[in-house]
Amino acid sequence: MRHQFELFAVAMARFLFHAFRTYFELLEAAARLLVPGYRRPPIIERIISGEAEGSVDDRIRKIDAARDNLSDAIAAIDELRSQADDNKRDLQDALDRIAEAERRRESLAVELAALRQIAQADTQAFRRVVGLPTQADVWRERLLGFGSGILASVIASVIYAAASGLLAITK
Repeated sequence: MRHQFELFAVAMARFLFHAFRTYFELLEAAARLLVPGYRRPPIIERIISGEAEGSVDDRIRKIDAARDNLSDAIAAIDELRSQADDNKRDLQDALDRIAEAERRRESLAVELAALRQIAQADTQAFRRVVGLPTQADVWRERLLGFGSGILASVIASVIYAAASGLLAITK
C-alpha cells in the first residue's frame, strides 16, 4: 500500500512539474510580447532547463530517507527510554536492598554486642566456679615463682659456701 502511495506521489509531482513548466512558458511568452527587454529570472531558467526536475525526485528521496531515519530514531529513543526505566527500577531495588542490609547490620551489631557481654560474663563466672586463674593471677604467680627461684638460689649458694667452709676446716 505504501509503495503504491509513493508511486502515486511521484507521478503527481511529475505531472505538477510539467503543468507549472507549461504555465511558466506561457507567462514568459506573454512577458516577451508586453515587455521589450524582458529576461528570465534565474529560478525560472533552472525550472525550464530541467535542473529542477531531477531535484524534485532527489528531494522526494531525501524526504523518504529522512522519514525512515526519523522512524528509526524514534524507535531508538523508545528503546532507550525503556532501558532507562528498567535501570531506574533496578537502581531503586538495589537501594532498597542496601537500606535493608544496613538495618539488619545495625540490629545484628546490637545483638553481637549483647552476646559478647553475655559471653564475657559467662566466661568470668565459669573461671570463678572452676577456679581457673585470671591473667593477673597468672602474672602474679610468675613473679612469685621468679622471686622465689632467685631466693632459693641465694639460699643454696649460702649453704654451699657454708658447707665448703666446714669441709675445709675439717680437713
